[in-house]
Amino acid sequence: ETLLNQLKPFIKEELNKPLSIKNDINLAAMAEKKYGRFSMVDNMYLLSADIGVGVGMIIHNELYEGDRNAAGEVGFVLPVQHKDGRYYTIEERVSLHTLAGRYRSVKGPEKNYEDLIRGVAEGDEDALLIYEDVLEDLSVTMTNIASILDIKTVVVTGRLFDLSELMIDDLNTRIDRMTPFDTVVTKSNLDQMSLRGAVALSVAKVIEGLVN
Repeated sequence: ETLLNQLKPFIKEELNKPLSIKNDINLAAMAEKKYGRFSMVDNMYLLSADIGVGVGMIIHNELYEGDRNAAGEVGFVLPVQHKDGRYYTIEERVSLHTLAGRYRSVKGPEKNYEDLIRGVAEGDEDALLIYEDVLEDLSVTMTNIASILDIKTVVVTGRLFDLSELMIDDLNTRIDRMTPFDTVVTKSNLDQMSLRGAVALSVAKVIEGLVN
């Protein structure tokens, strides 16, 4: 954050234009709010799971970034305690690198994440065990978020959700059992979400500048 604060004046001076800096998940959440199927919903959050895991939150139709612009760092959530006593974050447990590594450890060094996807589709026992763990970790995490924020609408994106065609249904079934709060998980139908969010933010800033 200190480095970023040092760079902002330099970049602004070099560009000679107003400068806004947002992380990619927040930009994606803005895109989902503006262009997605839930644009009319006041409150929602976007959970992205790929190489990393993060959340962008829309509360009362506005992006919520927190006191230090660090809201939504769900990757640090601790869904379970590992048997060896060490706590592992959700990002450590469900990142694509972790899942591919787990599959390689039982199937051989040549295996990758796409092989894991095929293994789940074909009913491979080792792949299904990994899939079961992913469902458990994600559903616990989403249930915790629902308990704290009371946000009904959850939109997900990222290659983790390609793990199974039934994954969204499986998550909703588990979350329904875990929480009394009405929580609905839906997969985003948008592509290039961060870029779309950056465009939406830029247009809004230009309009704001013209009005002011």
